[in-house]
Amino acid sequence: MDDEEKFKLFKMMDQLELNELVQALHRIERIEGLHYYYLVTATLDHFGYDGEITVRYATRRYRRWRGEEMRQAHLALGKEIHMETLKRNWDAASVYLAQDSVQKGYFSPHYVVHDITLCPVADVWRERGFYRWGHVYYDEFHQAFAT
Repeated sequence: MDDEEKFKLFKMMDQLELNELVQALHRIERIEGLHYYYLVTATLDHFGYDGEITVRYATRRYRRWRGEEMRQAHLALGKEIHMETLKRNWDAASVYLAQDSVQKGYFSPHYVVHDITLCPVADVWRERGFYRWGHVYYDEFHQAFAT
């Protein structure tokens, strides 16, 4: 086997490993979505309206922690704090999975419009008619980051 063939083989092996990692991330993202789904639905089923208040409170606390974590990272990198920098400098594994039009979207500091055509977490929620709570989950995060 010559050097060129070895290079092609290594490149192919790297691509296979990347594909396996992406598939694993896809499963992890779906599990994350299911985790939130089951916690929220059990709380709502058991506690009714009081459960909704509890879910919003818990979601807000977690998302504020996450928003503050990303805010500090952005400040450390010298980035401005607003929705455009958040979307363009996302730090989660989902950036390797989600298929979106971030680069083609409309951005202003407080307003972002772009399509997301693949998101394993949102897919889980959509499949279960749970999309509203996904909006709550991410809206709390965006507000925590940007304020």
